[in-house]
Amino acid sequence: MIKEEFDIIHKDFRKFLREVKLKNSTSLNSLIKAAEDSLLTLVKSEIDDKFDCLYACTDIDTLLSYQVIIEQHKEWHVQHNGHTSMKVIGYYIEYVAQKQGLDLTHYKPSKPSYYLEGDVVESHGTRYERDPRAKRDCIAKYGCKCFICGFDFEKVYGEDGADFIEVHHLKPISSYSGEHLVIPTEDLRPLCSNCHSMVHRRKPIPWDVEKVREMIEINKKL
Repeated sequence: MIKEEFDIIHKDFRKFLREVKLKNSTSLNSLIKAAEDSLLTLVKSEIDDKFDCLYACTDIDTLLSYQVIIEQHKEWHVQHNGHTSMKVIGYYIEYVAQKQGLDLTHYKPSKPSYYLEGDVVESHGTRYERDPRAKRDCIAKYGCKCFICGFDFEKVYGEDGADFIEVHHLKPISSYSGEHLVIPTEDLRPLCSNCHSMVHRRKPIPWDVEKVREMIEINKKL
């Protein structure tokens, strides 16, 4: 972002904080410092290493995703002045929405949500954290029928099978080095227990879901 553009948005955002959010000088300076320093460091180091500057980001969906991820990770708040960073990204989202004429109270993101998964958690063994909202968003997109064979638990088991399905990561979560972004509608698929087991029978790289569907179709003809 060139300095002239930075200076324009810097001044305009300060004005928004002062006149719309009614911040006094001390609070205003603290928020601006967070926007241009601690929030920048937080997003760049923990979420998106290509993040260059808050003022260069005017995509509401991206900003909302950053806000959700930061809220998830309370452990970042001490190291990165997280409380003030959360405040300032909220104010900046309001500022951008006002500039774009958006009403956030009725706003629905046009891009798919994404979450952070894959943090290693030590217990009796090693497990990888999953975000339940990612499964929810996957099911909202594809439903509860198996993406490979079409098996419907509710149709076979009745009421007790309603809303039941397993969710498969197209790229194994263990193959990432630590936390990573997950876009449920692109990275996940609902699978029945049989197909899910079959996909993971191949190791270390699971079968592609389309390959397993092809296996079923071929063997139907035998």
